[in-house]
Amino acid sequence: MRDAPPAGGAVYRGMDQATLDRQYSPSSRVASLDAYLREYERLSEAARRDHPVRSSLAYGPHPAERLDYFPGPAAGRAPLLVFVHGGNWQALGRAESAFPVPPLLAAGAAVAVIEYGLAPDVGLDAMAGMVRRAVDWLLRHAHGLGFAPDRLHLCGT
Repeated sequence: MRDAPPAGGAVYRGMDQATLDRQYSPSSRVASLDAYLREYERLSEAARRDHPVRSSLAYGPHPAERLDYFPGPAAGRAPLLVFVHGGNWQALGRAESAFPVPPLLAAGAAVAVIEYGLAPDVGLDAMAGMVRRAVDWLLRHAHGLGFAPDRLHLCGT
């Protein structure tokens, strides 16, 4: 077993822990993260207002295991994009994460925006399990939702 690197020493590719933390923290990379988050929320509200959506569909037993489904224009054969929101595992949810929906619908895809539990209440393994349950649930309900189960794509921020 390897010993932990000395305090302030290189942890990965010559970077110390403080540098790595900054690399993984969006708020350290822009002048105002709040401006981006407000825009995500505004665009997400518009997506829900301007497009049909089946909201808050339960895909698992945890209260956070919900998704919003935006049907694609080609019922039955539309590809599905499953969007996993960002937030450093600690913030955001479905409410702020429908912003990519309009151009995806215009391109012919259906979209599912999933919610999952957040840290510190939920650990990373549980979060990954929630995402897996969402994908499994979507595949089992593909026919009823109207997308092609062999055309599922997963992405996130």
